[in-house]
Amino acid sequence: MYKIHIIGVGPEGPSSDMDAVLSPCGLIVTSERFHHLAGEKKIIPIAPVNNAIMSIKKALSDSDVGVIVGGDPLFFGIGRLIIEKFGRGAVTVHPALSSMQIAFSRMNEPWDNAIFLSLHGKRPGNIPGLILPYDKVFILTDKTNNPSSIAAKLLNALTGGLEDEYRVFVGARLGMESEEVFDGGLEDAARRVFPEPNVMIIIRNGKNGKDGSGPIFGLKESDISHSRGLITKDEVRAVAIHRLMPPKAGVLWDIGAGSGSISIETARLSSALEVYAIESDINEISNIRRNINAFRTWNVISIHGEAPEILSGLPAPDRVFIGGSGGRLAGIIAAVSSRLQKGGRVVVNAVTGKTKKDAPRLLAGAGFKIEISKISVTRRMTGQGTPLKLNTIDIITGIK
Repeated sequence: MYKIHIIGVGPEGPSSDMDAVLSPCGLIVTSERFHHLAGEKKIIPIAPVNNAIMSIKKALSDSDVGVIVGGDPLFFGIGRLIIEKFGRGAVTVHPALSSMQIAFSRMNEPWDNAIFLSLHGKRPGNIPGLILPYDKVFILTDKTNNPSSIAAKLLNALTGGLEDEYRVFVGARLGMESEEVFDGGLEDAARRVFPEPNVMIIIRNGKNGKDGSGPIFGLKESDISHSRGLITKDEVRAVAIHRLMPPKAGVLWDIGAGSGSISIETARLSSALEVYAIESDINEISNIRRNINAFRTWNVISIHGEAPEILSGLPAPDRVFIGGSGGRLAGIIAAVSSRLQKGGRVVVNAVTGKTKKDAPRLLAGAGFKIEISKISVTRRMTGQGTPLKLNTIDIITGIK
């Protein structure tokens, strides 16, 4: 049975056994950068990848195939795809140092506690939400998602001096004679133009705000910035989030978000969940942004505008919470129904008699399966005065 040899080449150049590994290979798949290592053997380009995979499959009927790449083929490299296509038994990997290992070595910084993120060839919607929840992040960049652009987006998300907590390292052309390294702050990084190719490391050194050491669920009303007592009460918030059944990754719309208590508490459950807090009151938008920074939930994106009009520009949701509708419940549910992913959930907190009557009817009319929970809360503190009774709320769940 013929094999595929995936060979990594690091800054120190090819390994001493490169010729022996390539000897039985009738075909070499690589980029122009490594053509000189193939000798007189037949070479095909590594891109487009689908064409390379087809050529490898055909060549394996006659001989081994060599694939030459930079660094470690299993670190965001082609190794994953080749193993998926041909199986583990058909592949031998010969790794070299990755750009990640070299970058951390230049910083004298351990990397075993880092988060690894590839933005290469991707168009993520919320870069701060992918990076800022963590204390140490390594990023594979590209021409669009370059270090200065990433730093600028992080600066735009951070307020109140939090930007000073972050240290940025950029390694450009690592291992080459023209290698350049940068070690500084976000503001300086955002102003620079870095040679390509490059990688980026972001480390949080400060301890302002919440450091993530506390519980991830169970915030109190007093913990959350809000105005005039307008906040989803603790017990009601807990049930509403339970009824939402938030996924680990996906998109949540929080319509009529108010102070953002539902958004913030749900976002804390998983940084891979992208939460859009939609609110028409600019004062509440200020509260939401304060809470985002206080609880380090940069996977929450505050949206100032009126639903349903503002919803058309947002990614399709997996979950929707409707805390307030401004009298536009029919239009909101119609918009949600057309965009919600199959199997998704809508949760409506209904306080007024009109919403309690209209929400189930509108959701059922849009084809949702309906469940209703009536929540009545009495708070009693031992040894204190009259118990506090909260309004009875209907929590209406629509399942698509």
